[in-house]
Amino acid sequence: MKKLLLLLFAVLTLTACGDSPIKSYITKTYPTATNIEIMEDSAYNAHFDITRLNRECSEVIEKLVDMSKQERRTAIDSLEVATVAIQVHLEDVFNTPKINSKAYKVNFTLNGLPKQIVVFEHPLGNMYFTDEQIETEFNNLLDKIEDMK
Repeated sequence: MKKLLLLLFAVLTLTACGDSPIKSYITKTYPTATNIEIMEDSAYNAHFDITRLNRECSEVIEKLVDMSKQERRTAIDSLEVATVAIQVHLEDVFNTPKINSKAYKVNFTLNGLPKQIVVFEHPLGNMYFTDEQIETEFNNLLDKIEDMK
């Protein structure tokens, strides 16, 4: 679970002088990145299906009732608290009325090839993560839940 949360949040405390926190994040995450261009992206729309996540989790929870105590313990351990953490985090970050995370479209060159990602700044600040990281963790979680059915 620790690894999942570390990957999900990709927490980096940035202390570089002179560079923007986003640029520092990019250079730490992609050490060979060059020609970094950062643009605030207020129009970014999340493409993660929170409703599907809720439904999948509910189906697993309903099945827990019919499992033996040992099966239930194994299922709960597999699901981990990460399900709730990811769900709450995604709801908080992506265009909810409560909190909006700042999103930045970042163009750069990586090993001679152009690359574009979206970097999110956590509403609490000093925490950055990319759209690729979130999508990977989200899909991994859904796969894990599907395997439990």
